[in-house]
Amino acid sequence: MASSQQLMAALHALYHNEDPAVKEQANKWLEGWQGTVEAWSVSDAVLHDPGSNMEAQYFCAQTLRTKVARDFEELPDSAVNSLRDSLMVLLLKYAKGAPPVRTQLCLALTALTVHVPADKWGDGGPVAWFASRLQGQAADAALPCLLELLTVLPQEVSSFRIAVRPERRRQHAQELRGTIGVAIDILTSCLQQAPGTASGVAERLRPAVLQAFGGWLALSDGAALGPDGSQLPSHPLVQAALQGLSQGDPDVFHAAVDAACELVWCTVDPETAAVQPAMMPLIQALVPAIMGLRPRFSVAARRAREEAGEGASLSGSPGPDMSGSQGAGASGADEFDDGEEQAKGMARLFAEVGEAYIHLIATAVQEVQAPVEAMLEVAGHPDHTIASMSFNFWHKLAKALSSGFSPRSMTRGMSLGSGGRPGGSMMDVTAAETPEGESAAAESMRRRQFFAPAFERLVALIRGSVRYPAHQHTWGKEAHAEFRKQRYEVADSLEDCASMLGFSRCLALAVEPLAEATQGGAGFDWRTAEAVLFCVRAIAPHSHSEPPGEPVQLAQLLAALPTLPRTEHLLQVCVCYTIGRYAGWIGTGLNAAASAGAIGGPGTPAAAVPALLPALFGVALANLESPVTAPAASAALLDLCGYCGSHLTPCLQQLMELYNTLQGAGAGGALSRPAGAPAPTSGITALVEEDVQQVMQAVCIAVCKCLPNEQVPAAATTMLTPVLNALGTAAQQLPAFAAAAGTAAAAASLYNAHPYVGPLLDRLGALFSHISHRQAVADMLTRAWPVMDMVFTRAGGDVRLLERACRALRLGAKSAGTAIGPLLPALLEVLAARFRATRHSAFLYILSELIKVFGSDEGHAPQLAAVLSSLLVDACSGLGSLALVTANPELVDDTYLLATRAAAYAPHLLLWQALGQGGGPPASPLPTLLDTALVGVLVQHREACCSVLNFLIRLLAPDLRGKVAGADGAVQAALGPRAAMLVRLLLAGVVGVLPHSRLGDVAALLSSILRATAPPPGSAAGLGNSAGLGWLAAAVGLLPDTVVPQADKESLLGAAASECTRESGDGARARAWEGAIDDFADVCRRNPRVRTAAQQALLPPELAAAVVM
Repeated sequence: MASSQQLMAALHALYHNEDPAVKEQANKWLEGWQGTVEAWSVSDAVLHDPGSNMEAQYFCAQTLRTKVARDFEELPDSAVNSLRDSLMVLLLKYAKGAPPVRTQLCLALTALTVHVPADKWGDGGPVAWFASRLQGQAADAALPCLLELLTVLPQEVSSFRIAVRPERRRQHAQELRGTIGVAIDILTSCLQQAPGTASGVAERLRPAVLQAFGGWLALSDGAALGPDGSQLPSHPLVQAALQGLSQGDPDVFHAAVDAACELVWCTVDPETAAVQPAMMPLIQALVPAIMGLRPRFSVAARRAREEAGEGASLSGSPGPDMSGSQGAGASGADEFDDGEEQAKGMARLFAEVGEAYIHLIATAVQEVQAPVEAMLEVAGHPDHTIASMSFNFWHKLAKALSSGFSPRSMTRGMSLGSGGRPGGSMMDVTAAETPEGESAAAESMRRRQFFAPAFERLVALIRGSVRYPAHQHTWGKEAHAEFRKQRYEVADSLEDCASMLGFSRCLALAVEPLAEATQGGAGFDWRTAEAVLFCVRAIAPHSHSEPPGEPVQLAQLLAALPTLPRTEHLLQVCVCYTIGRYAGWIGTGLNAAASAGAIGGPGTPAAAVPALLPALFGVALANLESPVTAPAASAALLDLCGYCGSHLTPCLQQLMELYNTLQGAGAGGALSRPAGAPAPTSGITALVEEDVQQVMQAVCIAVCKCLPNEQVPAAATTMLTPVLNALGTAAQQLPAFAAAAGTAAAAASLYNAHPYVGPLLDRLGALFSHISHRQAVADMLTRAWPVMDMVFTRAGGDVRLLERACRALRLGAKSAGTAIGPLLPALLEVLAARFRATRHSAFLYILSELIKVFGSDEGHAPQLAAVLSSLLVDACSGLGSLALVTANPELVDDTYLLATRAAAYAPHLLLWQALGQGGGPPASPLPTLLDTALVGVLVQHREACCSVLNFLIRLLAPDLRGKVAGADGAVQAALGPRAAMLVRLLLAGVVGVLPHSRLGDVAALLSSILRATAPPPGSAAGLGNSAGLGWLAAAVGLLPDTVVPQADKESLLGAAASECTRESGDGARARAWEGAIDDFADVCRRNPRVRTAAQQALLPPELAAAVVM
């Protein structure tokens, strides 16, 4: 038994010894010690010892908190009251000591309330008990303790760190909600008591009172202050929260912000977000108080702009105030001295008001202008972290204005506060229906028009925030990534604006800064141009709502792109991405201009589009020359060819020349360069491999769209030739498989010595996947097969090369489809041989693609079935233990993906031997698959485990049994001898072997077993004859009652009995079953000791290593 002296020695070693090994050893000892029974008494003694140091005090307080939360079951019932009393004594002892120690003790007492039912605490539950025990103590010690307890109690109500049964956790939450009134009364008393305490205590207590108040409000869902809404504004705590918003003390202000935000959400229904009529008096007090902060926020924003030294901006004039009021910060600016944190608090308040009352604001009446104006002020703040607080409001507003609604169901005439404007009132609330006969479409248009000025101002306010600053060249990688993230957030809001204003109007607003710069006589500023193009890119998805070729302003903007300076690389990157985003718009215009000659007349908007394509195509080609712009340029070419490929016939020769030039670029072009020659650093041949392949894909698409269908095979062969020749040369340079195999070092050496083989295989895959002509791909694949077979033979020792070769083959098989039928026998033979030689799972994935293509072809069924069975059996042969399964997760994953694909597309192939169609070996793979699955269901690797579970679910699916005659009997014959153990292992996964995130998959498989083995509806046999229910009951019976109480076992089995009879479309009962599994898992995982015992009770000895501590 460890003594307090040993504990002190371990803590001293942890905090003061300089040897890392000693620190690690001490840390492990301390972790183990915390799980012992003596930790209770030793920790308590150390905390009561006046001579203990701060390190020991904190560690022991933390230990007691952990023990109460996790190991409460270790205590006898007789010790609970003494523990409670001791914790209270300690809390008072450390009331004026180190705050971390006091917090840990409060958390320990909070955890105790979860374990001990409310009736054991007396009237008023634990809240009243805490108050009574602290009553009579010195206020400067008792009040901070009481307030911290009242703060953490509602915060910990949903904590899963406290080891209790789910039913007790729900019961505790209900008990705590029942004492909300008591807590509110105590907090009110603390607030009123504060003035009588020692000097300075009052102000220190006010933030704690407000913080605790906010926590209880969040717990109450609006019921904390009672049903009488007319009395709410005068409640002392509400008054304190509203008064705190005007406090200069940052602690009071932020606590008041938290409380005010919770008060706002208390006024709306938590399910529907509809305003609760009884809460209107509170709303009428809250909203004006919050909107009254606008002058302070305006001053803070102005000072932030001054400190940031903002110069030229894209934002331009913010436009007229919707409310007609004068600037919020026009007077009294010197009275305010708020910093960034206070500005964030005010912005949060405005945002909470806007989002909570979004449906009310969407009614578009004059009284809602104040919160909309406030959100515009937030959006215009120079600090992005503050401005972005408004983005969710604008998204919700746009969504509310776009969604359908019943005009008569919306409340109109409801004021949300004046925000300091003279004449504004929110005392009157009237319900007015939409005028008789007004359609929903007309009402929707009215609302959009009402908010159009706000969305226009929003565009003007946020468009400047995407402009690169002058010091951008000094940024590091992280700064660039952060700015890129901010720009994408702004782009999302610009999309919302475009959805409300329409593409044309939003485009006009986005390009205004360019026009203003031109009219002002300023020189060309590439940063302004780049920011404008970024904004134009952001709204591109809405361009398709315009007629072909419109708006003309967009055509003019795109026509100007070739004139922009090529020396500014960031600008050219944006140019290329803009071209790509509008390739679809250009393609639509080209199609319109070419159709029937009617639209393509010289006076139509679409007539200007044909001239854009060659010019923009030239811009993309030119930008391939620079390493900085090449990625964007190659992406632009891919988009242009994808959307406008049929109109690129005049450029086809140029594309083919580019294609041939690129064969010497990138990593795959290394063979074409003289030995020892350095890689090019400029020009098109300096492109990286990723860009090379993207351009190759673009050329393939253009060829297929430009050429007649009968000419595509010849062109495809032409494009294949240089790639295949290079790959053949590279393959011949690879050493024989036996020489390269054996060690990871040898494989790495092979890959590094021939770095061009992988990229060449990727190029081959790119050709296969982007030639949209099945026979052409089949011909290419047939021609390439000897070279690919050579790669498979020689690269067997390198996993990376095999994966890339298999990927190319899979892409070819997928694109060619049934056209590769003549090649199928050779493919199957090589796949089987190569898998046996390498046991690489990628070969299994190729077979799954072939089964998808040829699974319904009866002519190939015997050979496919034989290879499928052989490979599945071979794959499982090396997966006979948990250690082997854990060591080969990719093989497990692909093996069961293949089996699942076969069960879905061609179940007769999977059951071929089991149904007596094989006429001899190989044996049916089902028994082997199920034997391996008994181990695989417990593997920790997520993809591997889920593949096993999904295969078993698919195997038990009713539609599989309906597709193939005799399938039901074959599956039952294979599953029957293993089903009881399977259910037992699945239950082991539930109780702790598998992570919580996988419980849904386990629940689905258990449901499939229960429903597949239940007596048919209307059968004379009752559920007592359900095999699945019997297997589950037997597994549950293995769990000791000390681990899982009998009531919880019966609850699970009752839910299982209900699941046996569930129909497929009954979602409510399916969710009930998942909830039952979750609850059972929580019971068994409530602490490490119980979790370990539950797993050990269910796992057979050969799987004991699967236990998760």
